[in-house]
Amino acid sequence: MARPDVWMPLYIGDYLSDTMHLTTEQHGAYLLLIMAYWKNGGALPASDAQLAAICRMSIDAWSIARAVLVNFFDVSQEGKWVSKRVEKEMQAAGQKKAQATQKAANAAAARWNKISIDAPSIPQAMPEHMLEECPSPSPSPLEDQDQKHLSTSSPPVPKSEKKEPQFARILQIYNEVCKGRFKGAADITDARRKNITKCWERRVKGKLVFQSGQFWTDYFNWCLRDPHWCGETGTWKASLEFVTKTSSVDRIIDEMTLEGVFANEPA
Repeated sequence: MARPDVWMPLYIGDYLSDTMHLTTEQHGAYLLLIMAYWKNGGALPASDAQLAAICRMSIDAWSIARAVLVNFFDVSQEGKWVSKRVEKEMQAAGQKKAQATQKAANAAAARWNKISIDAPSIPQAMPEHMLEECPSPSPSPLEDQDQKHLSTSSPPVPKSEKKEPQFARILQIYNEVCKGRFKGAADITDARRKNITKCWERRVKGKLVFQSGQFWTDYFNWCLRDPHWCGETGTWKASLEFVTKTSSVDRIIDEMTLEGVFANEPA
């Protein structure tokens, strides 16, 4: 089972109906216990000293709260406090995450590894048609790099022919993909320009993947998988600056690599 996300579901109606008899202090202790349960992904230790530490209580205060809170757990297994409700929610969240991960990986693999000559969404797969419809002695860097991305080989670009980042196009892709789920991006600021330039020059398995319009689409879709970044766990939302900063890019590239997005890409 996939590990649940960092956010934990809390059904207010169910919670209140089961805990109306608790004092304010007992509410706090119980919430800390189930949060620790969720974060650690398993049963709590039966040690009173450890449970008191989790609840931020003295041993004496814990001994009083324990008599009430123990009723929310199954203590029949030696050395463990088991919450059947938390276990059920963790299993459901793990299955949901695994399904979402597999769906995203399959979609990315289909986009990256299968090229259909009849696909109208990737005219770069038909260069002769592209030339007839849109003759241009100076193709844009994103279009040019997309063609290299779909080819079987990608020779390094000489420094003298180094292409500049296409900020306006990347901003357009960001707005089209994210559709307001992240903070809006009305223009290219200095911070966005700096971050996008670093992405543009970054190589993954020897390829300048960020110079592909399709990759930017895949990348932003991958970012949207994080509920915290999308504001689903609070009021904070990620922005274009945040999802293009080095630490965020490192994380997403690592996730894409672990899930095999680049597995069949030639170096």
